[in-house]
Amino acid sequence: MLLAHCTTFDSPTPSTDGGGADATASLDTGAPDGKSTNEVTFLEARTTPGKGGTDVVPLLPAPAKAGDALVAFWLTSTSPIAPALEWQLAGSVTIGPAGSQSSLWVGSHVLTAAEVASQTPFKFIQKNDGPQEITLLVFRGARPVDPANPVKVQASSSNGPITGLPFDVSPSGPSRAVFAFASASTGTQFPGVPAGFTELARTTGSLVVYQRSDMFPAGATVTPPTIVLPDVGPVGSAALGIIAAP
Repeated sequence: MLLAHCTTFDSPTPSTDGGGADATASLDTGAPDGKSTNEVTFLEARTTPGKGGTDVVPLLPAPAKAGDALVAFWLTSTSPIAPALEWQLAGSVTIGPAGSQSSLWVGSHVLTAAEVASQTPFKFIQKNDGPQEITLLVFRGARPVDPANPVKVQASSSNGPITGLPFDVSPSGPSRAVFAFASASTGTQFPGVPAGFTELARTTGSLVVYQRSDMFPAGATVTPPTIVLPDVGPVGSAALGIIAAP
């Protein structure tokens, strides 16, 4: 089944509080609030599906606080045209086989106190009525301006092994390396966690996000993961570094 032609995403079932089911358990191995250790800590991921209409309003991950960095992976059945204004575009790409294509958009944002109080402060609008989903990942310890840098997004062949996009960590500070793979097909079988990585999020058949288990020093070259997929058409690949606060 392809996102461009199905009536709903095959996504995690919404939780009782109105958001999508958490894609992974909460992890918090960083320092207490207010103490900098040059470490970026992943806290939680949450997926919100939009099963009808053009709008989707994602619910914030539960542990999110003012100053935390969000990374969004927005999968749509048509090209996105109106991301939330507060967000910084990292990149977008068309994915899927010819004639049945969908879109992956990646962006980042640093939360304010008012946004945390709202819990649903953002609205994303795609071009046409169709299935879509947004997965928000929240990180603590990132720098307050332009936390996701660099970011690379592109389409890759899905016939056999796929290697994530390589990148060099920002020279301005140590970074947490994050990689995502997205498919237009809700039946895609993503593999298990590659050695040296931790899985941050997985939606049913459309998105998987991995994190390098270790932090990288400023300017280091990151070795991306390699996964093996059946031929489901071009797959979206994203790679980014979440830069630690000084």
